Order: sequence, then C-alpha cells, then structure tokens
Amino acid sequence: MLTETILKSIIKKAEPTRGIADKDGLFFSLTKSGYASFNFRYQINGKRSVIAIGAYPTISLKEARQKVLFFRHQLANGIDPLMEKRKAEFQARNTLNAVFEHYFETIIESRYAHADRLKRLYEMNLQQPLGNRSIKEINGLEISDVLQKIKKGTRTKAPKTAWRFQMYCRKSKKAHEQKHRDHPLLISHFIY
Repeated sequence: MLTETILKSIIKKAEPTRGIADKDGLFFSLTKSGYASFNFRYQINGKRSVIAIGAYPTISLKEARQKVLFFRHQLANGIDPLMEKRKAEFQARNTLNAVFEHYFETIIESRYAHADRLKRLYEMNLQQPLGNRSIKEINGLEISDVLQKIKKGTRTKAPKTAWRFQMYCRKSKKAHEQKHRDHPLLISHFIY
C-alpha cells in the first residue's frame, strides 16, 4: 500500500514508473518528464479501462482513494466511470456559450462585416440567462422569451434585431446538427 512518504521518495528518485499499485485499482505513475499522477484501473462488462484521477500533489493520496471509492460505487450500480466523466466533459463543452463561440469564430467573423454587433447582441441578451446551460436543456419557450424581451426593447430597431437573432439561432442549430449528424444522441433540440 502507498503512503505519502513512499510517493515523495518515488518522485525524489525521478525514475519513471508505469504504475505502482495501491489498493482497489488505484495506482500511481511517474513519467520521464516528472509528471506524477493517480489512475484507476477497473473492468466493466469484460472490458478493462483506466481513468485518470489527477496529478500528485494537487490531489493527495487520501483524495485519490476517496475518488476510487466513488468510482467503485458507480461500478456497483452498473455505471462506467469513464463514460460518466466523458459525458460531463461533453456537457461542459456543449453549453450555449461554447456553441456560440464556435459558430462565431467559424462562420460569423468571416462572413459578416459587423460581426461584433451580433456578438454584443448575444452578450447583452443571452449570455447571462442561458449561456452556461447545456443546449439540450434550453427549450424553444426560453428562446421565445428572450426574443420577446428584445422586441419590447426601447430601441426602434428591436423587432429587426429579434428577427436577426432568431435567424442566428436557426443557423446555429443547423451548424450543431451538421457537426454531430453521425451521432444522433448529440443533436440538440433547442430551437423551434
């Protein structure tokens, strides 16, 4: 079993290790470049997998063991910890902010002379209420509410701005569907 003293002596020796086992599938690795980390080996449905827990000493041995207990609990309930981690990472990248940034950088900036106006429109009206949410969570009524608020604005160009924004949302949805057309579970249903 590993201890903090053993881990510090391994790092001090600076000899790369592929994996020194602790218990319950937890193991410690040290690369040639000196990167020390904890990983968890497990098997689910006859398939072996490894999930990274984190870098040492950012994550202590005690914290790594706690994460292993959590992963073991997931396994006992038939949940693959690596798939859960990937889902969480995907959801973090699949927020409205992330989709807007991608769409803005790949489509809008190169095609529109006044791209900054659309970005300001997004930042003023959508970023705060919906930006950090997953696209799958956002429904058409929420988008409609935002559009109504834009239309009721005091500026005289508010209806035209709302229409432009609605066109942007439709194009953004199409771009997202194109990007994920091979994976039907990743297609969002947030507009219309």
